Amino acid sequence: MPKLKTRRAAAKRFKKTANGKIKRNKAYRGHFMEKKSSDQKSNLRK
Repeated sequence: MPKLKTRRAAAKRFKKTANGKIKRNKAYRGHFMEKKSSDQKSNLRK
């Protein structure tokens, strides 16, 4: 059976570290930050 192609959309969003863990960016931090409360924003930084 031939090898499967990598899903490029996922490959661009996730990076594999040297230890084998997967790094990703958090969602909900784009450009709608004005409407969010300071509690919500500080939570997104954690």
